[in-house]
Amino acid sequence: MDVEGARIDAGNAPKDVAAEPGDYVRLRVRDDGVGMTPDVQQHLFEPFFSTKEVGQGTGLGLAFVHGIAGQAGGFVRIDTAPGKGTLVDVYFPAAAGPPLEPAPPRNVEPTRAAVRAATVLLVEDEAVVRTMAERALSHAGYTVLAAATPSEAIALFADHALSVALLLTDVVMPEMHGPALARRSPRRVRTFPCCSCPGTAIRSRPARREPNTPRFWPSRSRPPT
Repeated sequence: MDVEGARIDAGNAPKDVAAEPGDYVRLRVRDDGVGMTPDVQQHLFEPFFSTKEVGQGTGLGLAFVHGIAGQAGGFVRIDTAPGKGTLVDVYFPAAAGPPLEPAPPRNVEPTRAAVRAATVLLVEDEAVVRTMAERALSHAGYTVLAAATPSEAIALFADHALSVALLLTDVVMPEMHGPALARRSPRRVRTFPCCSCPGTAIRSRPARREPNTPRFWPSRSRPPT
């Protein structure tokens, strides 16, 4: 693995991505593994695509790398072939100006203490994503109520209406979409915030909401595509 500066112009710009000319920082990772076939290469950045056995891989690694690079204004280049290993180049736009001073360390204990009593209702029909999100939220100190379907979430609403502090939901699901689920929340808790985690990028500003409905804030895509 190595990191170095790179200059992108009309002569060396990639043909398959929209890369702005300019200075970049290139992060290069190389292995000497078995490489990837053309069929596999067509699915490299698809979330949950994996050549490993069920339970041995999530298929999210390159999807996250591709999404992070793209959101930063960069791109990813991969050179691989069967029997020749894989070379991954991740390009990030170089920042102009002097280096920034490191931020002073922060005491995170008050933040963790503040969330220990907060309960999040998590609604996600993809089992792998639901498990990962539940683990991350629990590690951060939240109490998590996980539901695989909107109907399960509605039942949890009925039992824990006063304790739920946030609804974290997928957008496109069987039975009903995330915003429709938010509108089915008990009337007495319709002032709590709701956050969507869609599979594709959506606008980052909250949509106009109707009176007496939850505040529904879309998040960045999960995972980036």
